[in-house]
Amino acid sequence: DSIPAGVFAPLKKLEKLDLSQNRLVRVTEQAFQGLTKLKTLLLRDNKFVTIPSQAFTPLSFLLNLDLGLNMFSNIPEEAFVALKQLEELSLDGCGVKTVQNGAFRQLSALRQLKLHDNELEEVPTATFQDITRLEVLNLGQNKFPRLRPRAFEYLKYLRTLEVSGSAALRCIDRGAFAENTDLQIIRMTHNINFRCIEPGA
Repeated sequence: DSIPAGVFAPLKKLEKLDLSQNRLVRVTEQAFQGLTKLKTLLLRDNKFVTIPSQAFTPLSFLLNLDLGLNMFSNIPEEAFVALKQLEELSLDGCGVKTVQNGAFRQLSALRQLKLHDNELEEVPTATFQDITRLEVLNLGQNKFPRLRPRAFEYLKYLRTLEVSGSAALRCIDRGAFAENTDLQIIRMTHNINFRCIEPGA
């Protein structure tokens, strides 16, 4: 139920590592030691209750990290601070209730973020100031009742936004997308209690 230190260290050329669906509970701090060429790390559908941030330290060239379908309710500050090249991050289906300010610090290269199928009661607007180059965002199947004014104000390059399957979503406020003039695709389907889009949203 854990990954011991240095187990992959001899694999200097490894570019993709898939450890999904292994009932893993923890990763030791040196588990990925030596994997300096790793581009994709899939830790999907395990039993992590916290994000193994320290284990990511050697992975300075990682481009894609999938932590979906785990069991952590909080994304702490600087959870991914070692992953400065990261472009895609999946945190869907984890029961996330809170995203701390600074959770995405140092992720200035991030282009795609999946936060759907969680327990968020508000769009975590303040956390987006560290990922201003984001182009694709999925926030569907959460618990926020409305998209508030300037909800995505830091995401001026956002092109695709998905907010589908959100039973709690009722309204989009005026100015919700005021800063998102690059938006090309908005998917808002199967929101069964949706009632209103205010003029000028």
